[in-house]
Amino acid sequence: IAALSALLAERRPDNELAGQEILNNTEYAKSEQLLSQQRYWQRVLEYQQEMPVDHKATAAAGGMKSTSARLDAALTNLLLHDVQDTYHTEVRDILLAALTRTLCNWCRSQELVIALDAGHTAAGFNSHYPVLLSIRDCTDESRLIRSIKEQLLQVPDKGIGFSILKY
Repeated sequence: IAALSALLAERRPDNELAGQEILNNTEYAKSEQLLSQQRYWQRVLEYQQEMPVDHKATAAAGGMKSTSARLDAALTNLLLHDVQDTYHTEVRDILLAALTRTLCNWCRSQELVIALDAGHTAAGFNSHYPVLLSIRDCTDESRLIRSIKEQLLQVPDKGIGFSILKY
């Protein structure tokens, strides 16, 4: 998982260039393009789903336990090459599909909000944003992966607008 997390942290040049163009445009903060995103981000922020717990924790973070897992070479190769090629998508989309299905099943919900970190743009701007993901009508893994990919494509300006509107 750590190796896959490192892959997810890689910056894609097209994301960096898009962020650079937006940030270089001082009018963007006042633009209709940005202001039209407010309803989208408000809808995401209004959605709240509590995670189920066995009991309320009072321990400090140092007392927390963690769990880790490793993918063998064959599974890693499938994830990095075969699955990406089959669905014309990125590793991030595949991992988010699995995470979304797992958390939704755990919460007994059809949708949830996940915080994403798009990393630093070329201009040094850090883009953290929430995304509302749904597993409705995702009866198999193929539909789930395609649905998550499509939902991520619907995020305005790849999430950069959220951080700008927040301030």
